[in-house]
Amino acid sequence: MIDVSNATLDVIEAIKKQNIVQFKYGSYDGIRTIKPESFYGDFNGFQGTEIQIQEFRKFSFDKVTEWLGIPITYKVFVELEIVGYPTDDDVRDYLEPIADGMDPLKYTLQPIGDL
Repeated sequence: MIDVSNATLDVIEAIKKQNIVQFKYGSYDGIRTIKPESFYGDFNGFQGTEIQIQEFRKFSFDKVTEWLGIPITYKVFVELEIVGYPTDDDVRDYLEPIADGMDPLKYTLQPIGDL
């Protein structure tokens, strides 16, 4: 069972700031990403647009299986050490083995906005 009070506060914050919330719902294994617009009933749930399919839907708090809340946006910085005067193509050539998982990925994260 999720903390409905915390989820309600997240939905209120997302509505005020035109943000999204993320959660798992019902028997669907994936994470739903919703831009909430309002509550319905006596705060039994909320309604809004499901981002992935651009469809307006209602969600009951009692069917939420995992609450992730308002996601934090991160900027990811990848550093490469290249000798010489690399072009864009050179950088792509260095990044491809990392993206394919053949070379280890080293990165830093910087949150953007409020935590």
